[in-house]
Amino acid sequence: MVDKREFLKLSLFGVGVLTTYKLFWTKDTTNTLTILQNDLFPPIDAKLNISYINAREYLSYIMHHKRVSDDTKQFIRNGVKWLNEEADSLYNAVYPELDNQKRQKVLESIAKQSWGESFIETILTFIFEALFGDPVYGINKDEVGWKWIDYTPGQPRPKKRFDG
Repeated sequence: MVDKREFLKLSLFGVGVLTTYKLFWTKDTTNTLTILQNDLFPPIDAKLNISYINAREYLSYIMHHKRVSDDTKQFIRNGVKWLNEEADSLYNAVYPELDNQKRQKVLESIAKQSWGESFIETILTFIFEALFGDPVYGINKDEVGWKWIDYTPGQPRPKKRFDG
């Protein structure tokens, strides 16, 4: 049984976790990441695109997975913030508000900085994981990534999603 003091501590911890989650996964953050993913991997056809392979959902999964380091998660959070700061510095607007040409200029600008190059690489890594991962994980729908590169998966394949 939990006493009142322990209950209050646990309750406040839960509120802190939820607040942190909401602070990062706002509509604006999600919008920035979705547009960034589309800029880094533009649609090739109706199925070979960020939406169809569930890249945004996969990144959300990564941001909450216990085996992904807190440093990686924090770097992605900071990267979104820094990306928007760079857009604001160059164009007085956040990244999602810019047209395609200006967003490409922002990406070119951050790619010249070590954090920017690493941030782009990190986001691309998770896009490629969503593109080429096993569909059992809710990514690479209809094996579109595998078909694109004519890949035959090894056997045995996973039977269910592993959240551990």
